[in-house]
Amino acid sequence: MTQAAASLPEVRGGLELRRQLASAELGGQLRAFGLILPLLLFLLLSFVAPIAMMLSRAAYDPSIHNNLPRTLEALKSWDGQDIPGEPVFAALVADLKAAQENNTGPQIGKRMNYEISGIRSEIISSAVAAADMTAPPYKQQMLDANDIWKDPLTWIKIGQAGTALTPFYLLGAFDLERDAKGSVVPVDPDRAVYVEILLRTFMISLTVTLITLVLGYPVAYMQKLGAGTVVVL
Repeated sequence: MTQAAASLPEVRGGLELRRQLASAELGGQLRAFGLILPLLLFLLLSFVAPIAMMLSRAAYDPSIHNNLPRTLEALKSWDGQDIPGEPVFAALVADLKAAQENNTGPQIGKRMNYEISGIRSEIISSAVAAADMTAPPYKQQMLDANDIWKDPLTWIKIGQAGTALTPFYLLGAFDLERDAKGSVVPVDPDRAVYVEILLRTFMISLTVTLITLVLGYPVAYMQKLGAGTVVVL
């Protein structure tokens, strides 16, 4: 009974000592974190944030999704074989009129120009023509205004570009694209430049890394030997 009573203060003292050590360790960790916090914030703002923004833009482009909503909805009933019918053209005219009023026609043209080279000016001129159309039938009027609406590929590409989240830019970085059937295929050889640049960049990086290792390892090894040498006077 006496030994148990005598050991109780020792137990409490040991617990208190452990709490003090834990508190001191936590304080040291917080001070260390405070020292590296400015550098961490600098890295986040200078490197991580721009890279994250670039990657988000590489997969997000709502240009067609936001500016041609009626057309995209009407295209859901299109079979993709021939040019669409009057309801789709009526929806297109309504969207292009809104784009002309909001001055977003160039955005549509820019995005579609990525899909079909040279179509940007045709989209803008079609928006101008649609703004002057007051009564149906709109299909014939749009076909007379511009030949791009006679090509089913134009409508296919509008449908493919209609999602806000798009793989278009990421595929393009690897010289790939989606064809009219939606399959992923290589781009034309005269447009295939990114893979070659990526491979060249990786080869240069690998070469520089190997040269650094070859030159740096002997120096580091000799410094290690020198640090372990004891000079006797």
